[in-house]
Amino acid sequence: MGDTMTATKPKDEQETYYWPNGSVREILNHRNGTRHGRTTLYWANGSVWAIYHYQNGKYHGRTTFFGFGGSVGAVLNHRNGKLHGPQYGHKARIEQ
Repeated sequence: MGDTMTATKPKDEQETYYWPNGSVREILNHRNGTRHGRTTLYWANGSVWAIYHYQNGKYHGRTTFFGFGGSVGAVLNHRNGKLHGPQYGHKARIEQ
């Protein structure tokens, strides 16, 4: 991901960023000018890389990371921007 991204921050909109090959790289949502709701990142081949959830600009809820082939690599849970609850890595629980 070495290229530079530039975008305006709309107040209540969805932004989409693209890889150089034209496939979608990231879809994110804003509410009142801050990240809010679901953000999805994609590998250059179009498969999902990660799904984040934001509430008022902070991580909130489940974050899931996927391997290049689509398998779940890690699951993190957040509440108000901080890790909260069980965290799981590839086939193992992550100790906090």
